[in-house]
Amino acid sequence: MERAGLACGFKMFGRHDWYRELAEQTLKEQGKDGSWSSYNPDVDTAFAILFLARGRHPLMMNKLHFVGAWANRPRDVAHLAKFTGKETERPLNWQVVQLSGEWGDWMDSPILYLASHEAPIMDESDFAKLRSFVMAGGLLFTQADGGNKEFNQFAELLAMKLFKPGA
Repeated sequence: MERAGLACGFKMFGRHDWYRELAEQTLKEQGKDGSWSSYNPDVDTAFAILFLARGRHPLMMNKLHFVGAWANRPRDVAHLAKFTGKETERPLNWQVVQLSGEWGDWMDSPILYLASHEAPIMDESDFAKLRSFVMAGGLLFTQADGGNKEFNQFAELLAMKLFKPGA
């Protein structure tokens, strides 16, 4: 489960925060002596520690999953996190978060990445979530894939809706 979660970057599998739930389950299974499993404690303990340690790496960025072409470059943020981790000599994680979810879940990382070659489909409640994220100190980073004019126009509209009262 960990390999799938880290490879795809999704914070949630359906309604399940996979890392949080598996970490809780893993910690409940820890023995009083600090090990995991009585069958093969050395191996099981090593895997449990690897799983728990990997989840402690800081989140560099969230990628926003929205209705529309949100994953033109599905590994963009993964590659950026890997590069940045090498340069800073500190492993970094990234994750995909849902626009349909609660904006508070996006606060795991200070940066929310929104990229496409076309305007995302959003309603007023979506704009309100983005505004709440930014007003709480989050950084919204937009990227027009291929310098697309349609997405750039959307980014201008987004800025107006987020920062100009009554827009």
